[in-house]
Amino acid sequence: MLQRYRNMPYRMLLRLICQRLQATYDERAFPYESPEQFIDDLQLIAKSLRHRKGVNAGLFAVERLIRRAETFGFHFLSLDIRYNAIDLQKAVGCCLGEQDWLTQSSAKRAERIAEILRVNDSPLVEPDSNAKRLLSTFRALVFCRRKYGRRAIGPFLIRGCKDTDDIFAALLLARWAGMHDADGLVPLDVVPTFESAVELKGSANLVRDLLNHKLYRAHLAGLGNHQTVMFNTTGVRSDGGVAASRWSMEQAHTKLDALFKAAGIEYTLFHGRSSFSGRGGVADSIACGHLRATEHGEAVNERYGVRGIAFRTLEKSFNSVVVGTAGLG
Repeated sequence: MLQRYRNMPYRMLLRLICQRLQATYDERAFPYESPEQFIDDLQLIAKSLRHRKGVNAGLFAVERLIRRAETFGFHFLSLDIRYNAIDLQKAVGCCLGEQDWLTQSSAKRAERIAEILRVNDSPLVEPDSNAKRLLSTFRALVFCRRKYGRRAIGPFLIRGCKDTDDIFAALLLARWAGMHDADGLVPLDVVPTFESAVELKGSANLVRDLLNHKLYRAHLAGLGNHQTVMFNTTGVRSDGGVAASRWSMEQAHTKLDALFKAAGIEYTLFHGRSSFSGRGGVADSIACGHLRATEHGEAVNERYGVRGIAFRTLEKSFNSVVVGTAGLG
């Protein structure tokens, strides 16, 4: 085979690329360790075609494949994970063997978890079935990040997040599941989710406490000094109506914007409304910090399964980006 293709270097390299892609899919030897390695091989072909005046010899197709690989990687769409804060606390309390964990104050729990993260302690007792399932979820995230790339897993959303201990609980469970680098930092974007008027009102205080905590600032530094926050407008509307929810959102946006800018932190605020029609602020053209559009899993085919509808969905997203960037919103 090599003798047959000895004068066809592009064909030989493309066959090797195909074999590595198949090995990646089948989890065999010599796979691509990341989408970036695949892109590097494609860039090698593109550079060669440009250097040898091969613009009309397939350069467009190669560059199009590079754009697709840069956009979608090996995963197509990133997966967000959502858990209730109370479930995270129950799992931590179980692993520490402290029956009164949920009755302790938030400050005491936060201090205890922060100390465990600093010294890298392991669970003190055998976790129960619920805690094992939660730890298995984190282990699955580790596997997906390794197999499909870091971008395959999106933020870890915490519902009912009331204080810093809820954020630290997610970091601790991720550490126990093996999600950490050589320095012990957890490469997980933990996102507080505010779904009621009370939670929204206290969002600024919670974020301020996080940004003032040395351990969490070190965590953010490992993520490029970027923090994501989610609002769920459905819960806020049920508390006080549409006008009150919009006003609460505006107040929270203003306070969080000031906090992040004062701390020198890049941020993303995005909205989830328990309906794909307006998730991510696409329908309302709401974009704060960075625009982040999300979709329910069952709605992906509805919005992108037909070419015409997919173009319309992307047009709406593009409109939000342009309006937000131009400062017209």
